[in-house]
Amino acid sequence: MSTKRVGIIIPSSNRMVEQEMVQAFPRGVQPHVTRLRMTGPNRGPLDAVMPVGDNRPVLCTDPHVTVDPNLLPLDDVIAAADLLIIAAPHAEYATLETDKPVADIWNLLGKGVQV
Repeated sequence: MSTKRVGIIIPSSNRMVEQEMVQAFPRGVQPHVTRLRMTGPNRGPLDAVMPVGDNRPVLCTDPHVTVDPNLLPLDDVIAAADLLIIAAPHAEYATLETDKPVADIWNLLGKGVQV
């Protein structure tokens, strides 16, 4: 079995999420963590702050954020993604049905982390 890699970008002010997320990964998944230095409101796109290494896009969705034009509808993200990471415990994600690998950090699906 080959090692899967997952990149995690965490605000520098959040000291606990890294430990919690890394513990949730199953064997065979190698987390790569970096921190964004937060010095004030960030109004720029994420790819301008930290480009994606292999130029594949990171697709994001959040049903509670309606002012960010970079966020996509959940169905579009699911259709295009190779791996899904549930990084927010929104109730809308608890009924997610997909055959894609899921890193379910909050165990919303009740199946633990699946990759």
